[in-house]
Amino acid sequence: MPPGSLPSRLLHARALGAVGALLVMVALTVASHTPGDALPPSPMDGLDKLEHALAWLVLAALLAQATAAGRGWRRLVLAVGLAIGFGVVDELHQASVPGRDSSLADLVADAIGAGLGATLAARALRRGGAAPSTPSRGAAPARPGGAE
Repeated sequence: MPPGSLPSRLLHARALGAVGALLVMVALTVASHTPGDALPPSPMDGLDKLEHALAWLVLAALLAQATAAGRGWRRLVLAVGLAIGFGVVDELHQASVPGRDSSLADLVADAIGAGLGATLAARALRRGGAAPSTPSRGAAPARPGGAE
């Protein structure tokens, strides 16, 4: 297939999503390993649940892109599950970091952000054509030129 073909673009988009998700995970891991007294003041002081939701929204959106979640609900669930799983590990780890704590409320914010991020990304992928839908069983194949 030519380099500009849909499968090539889809693979490129998935790779970018995977690399982006990995970078976000590294940044979140570094932040969660930092003792509480060494953290800089947040510009969103008092809104830490919103910070959690936004961070996991971005993470899950990138994971949705990496898994091509626009192609089906199972891929969407995979992206959300991976993001929430990372949130669980992050919260458990924070319990051992001085000045940090583990919080169920943080995990709930992570899950809300993950669900929203993956859903928005999957919808964007479906609309943008980066993840074409597969025809249902028994559906007639599309005619060339889009005529029906």
